[in-house]
Amino acid sequence: MASNTVTATTLAGRSTNKGHLRLVDAAEAQRIADHRRLQWQAMQAGHATPVRLTKRGRRVLALLILVPLATMLWLFGGHGAAAVGTAPTTKTVVVQAGQSLWSIAQTAVPTADPRETIYKIKQLNHFAGSDILPGQAVIVPTGN
Repeated sequence: MASNTVTATTLAGRSTNKGHLRLVDAAEAQRIADHRRLQWQAMQAGHATPVRLTKRGRRVLALLILVPLATMLWLFGGHGAAAVGTAPTTKTVVVQAGQSLWSIAQTAVPTADPRETIYKIKQLNHFAGSDILPGQAVIVPTGN
């Protein structure tokens, strides 16, 4: 059996007349009471309204995250990254009489182009030219 009872209640935020009384029927009054009870329970459970960030706030938050991350990458990222977990890729060879950089390069890395190997030998030993002497120790790349 439906009740014809009319209840007066305030609907803050539901109408343009905040705080004014509005006549509602019993079903609407129950719905409003249930809604308020649910809001109160959610508030008591610790659920707050979500944080809303402005465009400026999002930019500041992004900077607060990205600047320390970029700093850590700059400080720790570039040092020794290639050397981690790799075996030494050079060895030392003593130049014998009659040897040239070409023959040393072919012996050191037979599968590679000797010109590339000679370039690496010059870089490793800080050679300006191609002159080597018998008995000289030369650092050469290995075939790895």
